[in-house]
Amino acid sequence: MREALLRVVAAALTVSLLCALPVKRSLRRVISACCGALLLLTLMEPILSLRSIDPERFLRQYSIDERFIQDAVQAEQKKTEALITRQTAAYILDKAAALGAEVQVEVTLAALSESYSYPYALTLTGRWTPQQQRELSAYIAQTLGVPPERQTWREGSS
Repeated sequence: MREALLRVVAAALTVSLLCALPVKRSLRRVISACCGALLLLTLMEPILSLRSIDPERFLRQYSIDERFIQDAVQAEQKKTEALITRQTAAYILDKAAALGAEVQVEVTLAALSESYSYPYALTLTGRWTPQQQRELSAYIAQTLGVPPERQTWREGSS
C-alpha cells in the first residue's frame, strides 16, 4: 500500500513539473493528455495488479462465518431461555412461600419470535390450601401472564 502511494505521489510531481514547462499551446494539450493518462495508469495499477477473487473460497468463508454467528446466537438464546425459566420459577416460589404454600415449578416456554421466548405454561407440584392456590394462580395470571387454563396443579410432595 505504501509503495502504491509513493508511486502516485511521484507521478503527481512529474505531472506538475511537465505541466509547468513553457511550451506552445498545441503541445500543451498533448502534454496534458499524456499526464492525465500517466496519472490514471498510476492510480489503476494497484487495482489491476490484484489477484482475482476466488468466489468459491469467498463463499466457503462466508458460510463458516454464518454458521459461527448462528451457533453464537443459538447459544445466547438458550442462556436467555434458562434465565427466563429460573426467574419465572423464582417469582412463583417467592410468592408461594409468602402465602405459606410449598411448591415446585416447571416452566414451559413458547417462542414469541426467533429471538424471544416467554413463559407459556406452568406445572406446579406441592401442597397448598384452596385459598393459597386461588391467590397464587391469580398472581401468576396477573404478574406473569400465564392464565389459569395453562397452569397445571398437582398435589404431591414438593
